[in-house]
Amino acid sequence: MSADALAVEIRALPSPVADPETAQALVGRAEALAAQAPLPADIERRLADVLRFIPKGPPPSWIWPRTWIRAARLLSERELEPLSRSDAPVYLSALGALKLARAGVRNAGVDDWLLSTRDYEQLTADERAELEPFVLALSPAAAVELRIADHSD
Repeated sequence: MSADALAVEIRALPSPVADPETAQALVGRAEALAAQAPLPADIERRLADVLRFIPKGPPPSWIWPRTWIRAARLLSERELEPLSRSDAPVYLSALGALKLARAGVRNAGVDDWLLSTRDYEQLTADERAELEPFVLALSPAAAVELRIADHSD
């Protein structure tokens, strides 16, 4: 599918995201689009909205954390940074925090998310390796969790 067709499909999805099917469709199409072209700003904002959606009640298995991490993987620091300062609930994720820390953005929100051990298994080995020095500086105990996740692949 062409980049233009993917962008049209993304823009046609319901907004704001309120269910896992829509979120997964949005992220999946955005991943396909990002493989072909830079994401347009309006589509990046739609992805950032995925990180702003926190379902009521317990999330079904790992659908939401996986979806949030996939969305964070696609977002630029420009979209992630406001999320790190948000007073509203967001799921920045350890990966979103890593992207910001690499860009020199550090605040309490970023540091808290760097220590989000529940995300470590969802990251690639390369992402975990990049995350380790930041985590080690904040919490040796969390660094152990990161190393355990690295050996679970």
